[in-house]
Amino acid sequence: MNPESSTDTPHNPGSDREIPSQSCDTLTLLHGPEAFAKYLHRMLAGGRRYVDILSQQLDPILFADSEVCSALSALVRAHRQAEVRILVKDPKPLFGRHHALLALQKRLTSKIKIRKLNIQPQNENQGYVIVDQRQLLLQHHDGEFDGFSNTDAAPESKALLEEFNLLWQLQSSEIAELRPLSL
Repeated sequence: MNPESSTDTPHNPGSDREIPSQSCDTLTLLHGPEAFAKYLHRMLAGGRRYVDILSQQLDPILFADSEVCSALSALVRAHRQAEVRILVKDPKPLFGRHHALLALQKRLTSKIKIRKLNIQPQNENQGYVIVDQRQLLLQHHDGEFDGFSNTDAAPESKALLEEFNLLWQLQSSEIAELRPLSL
């Protein structure tokens, strides 16, 4: 694998040089919020049916971005059985402020589901997005912008999805503040 420097080179605070994102055919090492947002949008725009997200607080830099929300909206509207599942470790910071993804979820409640975790996952520091059970965007430490994007990560995605499914079914609950009000 011969890493190559990419144009996704966010500036490293405290230094006068930029840290490049490195990539090969399917794997791209990512550094900085701009690189993460760009690759997240790419993955979602190319997605067809499933998106699974595990996040500490749905960082607005990534998940309240208008392009990301537009891509998610297009994905769930394009296929009858499309589904977005989101597990949030700490939903409290989401309340009391506008978050574009929450606004989208309120409009598409049958397609976009958000639940809170009742326990911490096996690797409690990671955050990730899995698209169509094979594309993976992973943050080594949720909330920090250091990790990778892999557009052909079926084995890694399968292992993460097994844990995600168990957490979704057995160790998560609805977020009362996100339930639609009934009259």
